[in-house]
Amino acid sequence: MREYGQAAGGPVDVTVLEGPVSYFNSVTVAYKQTGQRQELLLVKDDGHWWIGLGDGDPAAGS
Repeated sequence: MREYGQAAGGPVDVTVLEGPVSYFNSVTVAYKQTGQRQELLLVKDDGHWWIGLGDGDPAAGS
């Protein structure tokens, strides 16, 4: 949050890439104010989409 917080106060472009499995999607957030880009992982669990934060393989339970 500290790294992208200020940039998130302005316009952003979000690109969601559909992956080969229906429960993981890669997301790129581009912050127009600073030009920063952030890669996130959306994980679907029990009908809800969650943002995967941190390192590790969510499928492996890490």
